[in-house]
Amino acid sequence: MQTTPSKVLVIGDICLDKFIEGSVERISPEAPVPIFRYLKEKKYLGCSANVALSLSKLDISVDLISIISDDKDGNNILTMLENEKINIKYMLKTEHNNLIFTSLKTRIVSNSHHICRIDKEPDRFNLERITEKHLPDKITKALKENNYQYIVVSDYAKGVITSSIFDLITNLSEAPIITDPKPISRLKYSSSTILKPNLDEIKIILNNYFKINLISLDDIFKYSMKYMSLEKIKNIIITAGSKGSFLIAENKVSHYEAQEVEVFDVSGAGDSFLAALIISLCYGNTISKAIEIANVAAAKTLTFSGTTALNKEFIEKLI
Repeated sequence: MQTTPSKVLVIGDICLDKFIEGSVERISPEAPVPIFRYLKEKKYLGCSANVALSLSKLDISVDLISIISDDKDGNNILTMLENEKINIKYMLKTEHNNLIFTSLKTRIVSNSHHICRIDKEPDRFNLERITEKHLPDKITKALKENNYQYIVVSDYAKGVITSSIFDLITNLSEAPIITDPKPISRLKYSSSTILKPNLDEIKIILNNYFKINLISLDDIFKYSMKYMSLEKIKNIIITAGSKGSFLIAENKVSHYEAQEVEVFDVSGAGDSFLAALIISLCYGNTISKAIEIANVAAAKTLTFSGTTALNKEFIEKLI
């Protein structure tokens, strides 16, 4: 087992997660809606930054490439990243305006129950234009200046990961590429070493690609293998909640049981699985062992409130 973790590059969409906690005790006399009594709020790094945070917590050197706006939320993110020793040298900061601003997800929580989520997001297509104009230089520079053990592509379909950006990464990278996809992007994610969709995402990816309507797991596995062959993808890991996870590799399917826990909050569970998977691989574990560790780590985050980064002591015991 490797004892000195190498460097990882995380590329993807970024946001600030805000949780506003309080209580609901009565209905408004003005309309049939609950009156929410504010108690406190917390802010967390979200999307690709949450993955980077978990890696950094385990003493892995992390470079993060993403786009933020020169606004309060964007500057908060940069400060939080620096405080967590995540390298922001290759981050792109854009001017703030009515169309371009930093993504903010605000969750309203009462007695551990989510009441609603408010998404403040920039125009995706305007962001894509900025991405394709300015981000290639950042990515090229990062890949030339560093020897990464893994490249992580965290696609949330907000405008950072476009087809040309993904092609640039695969063309320039000599390191294995681990991709967390978002079907709405309609990318093929060709040449990924590991593609990590959840069950709903892989259905959409395959249905869009083959113009079919898959329902059964057997059909999903069958068409996943075809998809892998056509797009030169080495491994697909499907996370399926309480059903566990499935590894498709070398025309075989392996199943890994889920951990049974009392679910408190599902926010960021997918990011925690991805981060734990990467950490395990960085420390020299096989992909099979890494999935087992990631299942346990993701289940652990379900028992906490908020977008929770991985706990170092807990993961080190698993590794």
